[in-house]
Amino acid sequence: MRKTLLFILVRDWRFHKLRMALTLLGITIGVAVFFSMRTANSALLGSLQDTVVKLGGKADLQVTAGESGFPEAILDTVRSTPGVQLAEPTIEVVVHTALDDSSNVMFVGVDTSGDQGLRQYDFDKSEVHIGNPLAFVFSPDSVAVSTALADR
Repeated sequence: MRKTLLFILVRDWRFHKLRMALTLLGITIGVAVFFSMRTANSALLGSLQDTVVKLGGKADLQVTAGESGFPEAILDTVRSTPGVQLAEPTIEVVVHTALDDSSNVMFVGVDTSGDQGLRQYDFDKSEVHIGNPLAFVFSPDSVAVSTALADR
């Protein structure tokens, strides 16, 4: 049986070389496109997830009160709720700048001494210019601004 099948295949391949080459090329391109699209999709989803984690932290739940916010005493209530492992305050405000391009900037106010469980601060150390890092972390009026925004 094997010899017969092999004979038919070899004979067919010998008489239809162009058809065989085009078929193999089509299959190869199809497999390559499938895996490249799958890889690109995985990279895009991973990048999107990293962006969400960097902006929002690793929070499973956010308690918000709109533009007005809520009193700091609510934070104690949230922290004492059963099942809550970590609760840290964050202030997010989108502001309009006076720059020439009329752009908006999102300011995120965080307590850097307490939210290490929610966020990872991974800065390029060659781009960070902080005179006294300890004073920066514990000063309530410290602001970190990207070099691109500072240059503008």
